[in-house]
Amino acid sequence: MPDPVEWTTGMPAVVASTYGGPTCFHNPPVLPVAKRQYRCLEVTSDGGATWTTVPHPLDAEGEALTVGYAATGIGTLIAGEGVVVSTAGAEAINPSYPGFFYSPDGHTWSTSPSAGTGFYRGTWVPWAGVFLVEASINDLYYSTDGVNWSRVSGASGYNLDGSLSFSSGIIASGLFGSPQGTLTSTDGVNWTGNNGPEGPVAYSPTLGLWAKGSNNFESPVGNTPGPAVFTASDPSGTWTPQLDNPFNNAPGTSLLGDCLDIVWSSFLGAFVVVGVLGPVDTSQPFVWVSFDGVHWTAGTMPGEFFNAGGLPILFARSSAVYVSGTLPGKLLRSTDGFAWTTFLADDALTGQVYAVLELGSELFVGGTQTIFDGYASAPPTSQICSRPGPFVIPSVTGSSPTPDPVSAF
Repeated sequence: MPDPVEWTTGMPAVVASTYGGPTCFHNPPVLPVAKRQYRCLEVTSDGGATWTTVPHPLDAEGEALTVGYAATGIGTLIAGEGVVVSTAGAEAINPSYPGFFYSPDGHTWSTSPSAGTGFYRGTWVPWAGVFLVEASINDLYYSTDGVNWSRVSGASGYNLDGSLSFSSGIIASGLFGSPQGTLTSTDGVNWTGNNGPEGPVAYSPTLGLWAKGSNNFESPVGNTPGPAVFTASDPSGTWTPQLDNPFNNAPGTSLLGDCLDIVWSSFLGAFVVVGVLGPVDTSQPFVWVSFDGVHWTAGTMPGEFFNAGGLPILFARSSAVYVSGTLPGKLLRSTDGFAWTTFLADDALTGQVYAVLELGSELFVGGTQTIFDGYASAPPTSQICSRPGPFVIPSVTGSSPTPDPVSAF
């Protein structure tokens, strides 16, 4: 049971409520506010029927996180040889705050001595023996042991789109903006920029083919619609247009059209690409599937799951493909790439899921997650009664006896 809140009597009471929560009474300037307990990592071994919280160094309570972070959460989960890596997915207020963590099994975590935060994509390249993670826009880090990390100086000046993929001898990252194209490497440390279409990349070892989703096949300024997908046998070479103007929009149509992520799923034997299309403020998600990189078929994805302001991330796993969105604590899951259903990570997860990792029979899910219980002090301009939601401006004032604060939860 939460500790009681100290109340001041003889002052005007204010009645307020939060979305989905009960009405609470308080006497300013002391408010009953839920203490924030941040939990970043959950695991299930029964297909999502039950979840267990995994302790992680990014966990914190109250306002402790504001010392180093504006927000918190796990940005990546990567399994390497004998070690699992996770990274902080938030922008740090203090750039020297730890951003890398490692574990032998995904359950027991230690903090790396290396600094850096803001990571949201990563991979392990077995033949190069290197972990790679991309940070905000133009930061790329590598590690050979999962513990000590170094920044790749050659990635500076490029706008990385977060996608990392590799063939038997080439690692590639998609680019957006200027210069556009693809960043490639043969060792994960030394990188070269190559001209070409912008957008995320993926490699199919089955087809021996690279695919790239275009970040701007539709433009809100009304440019002529272009190819939405390209393919290449070499990511540093020539890319062949595929799926040209898939929505048959006339030149000058003012729409936003972006392919935001692409993966190869060995389970499906297919490429899967997700993105958004439509007016800038009301764009809707799309998904396409291709078994050869040339012929693409549209699937169906719930329109409310993510929008132009979200960050959809695809995860190709052994028995399904997942995509993150903007619904708290949830993923979409598909076993064929065409039909997608909501996969609830945990009722306690209230932020976006950024990482999905399989280790044997266990599925780990990491992201920005918050559990609310207890009390904490807060400015008199805000109030939380039970769980997060849009705040309602206090609408009733008057005298009130001192309430029982526990009954509000």
